Amino acid sequence: MVTLTRHPPMITVRPAHERGYADATLLPVRLDSAQWAERTLAPGRLACAHVARGRFTVNDVALGPGDAALVHDGSRLALADGFDAEALAFDLAP
Repeated sequence: MVTLTRHPPMITVRPAHERGYADATLLPVRLDSAQWAERTLAPGRLACAHVARGRFTVNDVALGPGDAALVHDGSRLALADGFDAEALAFDLAP
């Protein structure tokens, strides 16, 4: 298993007209066929996975390049069945 960890801990957003932080974490994911990755979400958090290359299953739903999945009622984001595949996973505040 590949553990999706916070690195860096926060993504900073500072538009020209606003100052503040986005409570979001960007997690790059690269998997081969025997690997899988999972992120446990804190209560009330959202998760999104966007497939950049290859194919994945995200919480058991098959996705291809350019596809995305939003998890809003679960407690985990699980990516599996990738073959030389890359995705961006986001842990977000609602």
